[in-house]
Amino acid sequence: MIAAFIMLAIIFTVTQIVSICAGFKYGFGGKESEVAFKGTRGFSTYDDYMDRVEPMIQAAQRSYRLLQRNLAALGRRRQAQSS
Repeated sequence: MIAAFIMLAIIFTVTQIVSICAGFKYGFGGKESEVAFKGTRGFSTYDDYMDRVEPMIQAAQRSYRLLQRNLAALGRRRQAQSS
């Protein structure tokens, strides 16, 4: 009786270890977790991430709009000078 219990305990333990190792090797949790952590810079929710990133996005958009306006004005000046 005791030998059967020990044998089943060993089989169960080995099965659990193999399953955990396979999960880390082939599952998202182990395979891409470091990349996901670096991609979100450690933020745990999307809202936390966006609260941090939104000001940078807005600043980049302002710079992009200013660049577009300046290029359009430069293009109009060059066109007026060549006419």
